[in-house]
Amino acid sequence: MAKAPPYSLLKSCMAFALLNLLYFAAIAQYYPVPPRPDPAERGKLQAQIHAARHDVAEISALLQLSCIYYHYPRQKRSDLDQAFSLAEQAEALSTRLHNVAGINNARFYKGEIFIIERNMPAAEQLLDQVDDMTRLKLMLNLSNYNDYNENTIAGYKNKAADFAQQSLALATRLGRMAEENEAMLNIANIDMQKGAFDDCEKTLKKIIGDSSSTQYELLRYAYIAYCNLGFYTANYDKALNYSLKALGTITNPADSLQAGDCYMAQALTYYVTENNNRAFEFCQKAIAAYSVYPGEASIVDGINYATVSLTRLKQYIRAERFLTEMNSRYPPQNESDKLIYLNTWGYLYKGEKKYAQAEPYYLQVLKMAVAGHHEEESIYRNVGDLLVQDHKYAQAKPFLVKALNFPGEQTGIRIQSLVHYYLFLCDSAARDYVGAIRELSLAGDLNNQIKDLSKTKQLESLEVQYEAKEREKELKIKDQNILLLQRTNQIQQDNLTRSQLVRKFTVAGLGILFVLLGVSVAYYRQKQKVNRIITQNNLTITQKNGQLQQLLIDKDWLLKEVNHRVKNNLQTIICLLESQAMYLENDALKAIEISRHRIYAMSLIHQKIYQSEDVSSINMASYLPELIRYLKESFGSPDHIQFEANIELLKLDVSQAIPIALIVNEAVTNSIKYAFPEARPGVIKVALLQDEDSVRLNVQDNGIGMPQDITFDKPVSLGLSLIKGLTGDLRGSVQFLTESGTSVFVLFQRVLIT
Repeated sequence: MAKAPPYSLLKSCMAFALLNLLYFAAIAQYYPVPPRPDPAERGKLQAQIHAARHDVAEISALLQLSCIYYHYPRQKRSDLDQAFSLAEQAEALSTRLHNVAGINNARFYKGEIFIIERNMPAAEQLLDQVDDMTRLKLMLNLSNYNDYNENTIAGYKNKAADFAQQSLALATRLGRMAEENEAMLNIANIDMQKGAFDDCEKTLKKIIGDSSSTQYELLRYAYIAYCNLGFYTANYDKALNYSLKALGTITNPADSLQAGDCYMAQALTYYVTENNNRAFEFCQKAIAAYSVYPGEASIVDGINYATVSLTRLKQYIRAERFLTEMNSRYPPQNESDKLIYLNTWGYLYKGEKKYAQAEPYYLQVLKMAVAGHHEEESIYRNVGDLLVQDHKYAQAKPFLVKALNFPGEQTGIRIQSLVHYYLFLCDSAARDYVGAIRELSLAGDLNNQIKDLSKTKQLESLEVQYEAKEREKELKIKDQNILLLQRTNQIQQDNLTRSQLVRKFTVAGLGILFVLLGVSVAYYRQKQKVNRIITQNNLTITQKNGQLQQLLIDKDWLLKEVNHRVKNNLQTIICLLESQAMYLENDALKAIEISRHRIYAMSLIHQKIYQSEDVSSINMASYLPELIRYLKESFGSPDHIQFEANIELLKLDVSQAIPIALIVNEAVTNSIKYAFPEARPGVIKVALLQDEDSVRLNVQDNGIGMPQDITFDKPVSLGLSLIKGLTGDLRGSVQFLTESGTSVFVLFQRVLIT
């Protein structure tokens, strides 16, 4: 007798042991539906139909009422029959009035109802009776629900794929990008179920990239499909990431028609990662949403996973009470609901190890599925799983083999691994050790493909981010409510205070009135006296402000005059140097010329201050080009040298403008004199650029460069020493480069101008 499976392996595998639906992918697909009228409008629409006189308004009312009936959350057969009758009336009236739009809309509604009833052949017959746009919408819906006339999942997928491809071709021909994306989403879901995961992901990326900001519903289901892809490939961080993205598209769950499907995707994400408390929480949200508006899953699906989550938590009594209550409140409406309820009861009893009570439920599910041609891999697997846990290995093996080889259906890696492990137990019990070793090896190979569950930290991180956003929303709402309560309380306090004052004034009577009059007269006189004092003080302040303003004007003029006189004095010094230069030659003459350029650079700054309204700063975009032009002319405007200036519009404090001017003077003068011997053509570039609070000065030429024996750390020439010293005054840094000429880079922090 083979032993029961070890707990560690079961714990890692049982996360997928009960997925009655194909990972939600077979149901959570984008299903474009007509705009849903408000059910409260039903009486009004019925009155319009009775009062109408066979016109377009009656056609519209018939179609809206039909839409209401077949969009009820818990669809009954009578509701669908009523919806179909109304659509037929609309079609007949439209035909009589030759209203082409009404005919197409009515036939589309009929096709919708056929699809809901799974009468696919009838829906397919309508394709040749409608225009291209209506045919496109019907084919999109058929590619979602095309499970008719075929006894195998493979056949279903082939049929669905055909309609998806046809709808894609028609949407492309009609230039309907939104419908193209819908068709591609259907193709992606079909590829996922076939196991073509790479093709599926490639298509989903294209849909998400192409979806416009108005296609929230399509984008939402693309995220859900990505979540399902994470389930299939055991990439749970991807699953949680995209389920949270789907939730993030719902700003107001009460108004969203797809809230239930988003909650269901989130519940399944927690389900497969065994966070059963959160899975139960989101299943309840999905059930509440589905009770308002139907989705691609159903209330019964939410009940199933909620019950399973409680069973996993070993809360068996609570699970049984919950399932009993839900069964009473939401009884099965069709065969699919019955199958899910039966399967859920079976799982609950299996979790309690009441195998004898669980077995009839699972066998009844299998019997109904076979009779209705709705077999799925999970049905056979669930029976095999039950029999293995009950140690009935010989009976379990045929069901497990059937599940493993189920035609056309692609299951998750974990499920395949679990089935192979169960087959290993069955072969071991039958003493087929060769087969047992083979099955165990296959189970191990599949387990190696599963991503490390240490990614739980990533899942928890994403979950924390989502919960933080939810808490932030809740805090904002609470703050708004508190503020509203505070305002309401303040209003009530104000009203109470006013009421008390009125009562006091009434009791006090005329005596208090006379006192108030006396106080008022005294207050009036006191106020007049205070007003006279305030007026006098205001007049005094105004006069002093005027005096201060005049002093500021006089100060500015005085500063301008000082700068003007300094400029004149510097010009006088320049003239004296020029006169002295007539009697000098060689090095002495060169020293005089260099000093003259330096003095002119400072003189030009004082001239700019004198000419400007702002006496504390220099506009470098105006100043530096003029200084460069002066230096060019001082050396006879050499034609072989081109000058390029890139000076940003910025103002510098005078304390920084003067060192910058002297550095530019030294660098440009050096380039003109030494960089281009023998009239060699070249370019001298001067750039002053600002990066936030930093300013960068760059003076460079493409001349012959400096001699290699010059050391910049300890310069011997006055010019280089002056540049280093001026950079120190700026509290900046200087860098000399001699590749392809000479470059001087100065970087310093700009002084704020007050």
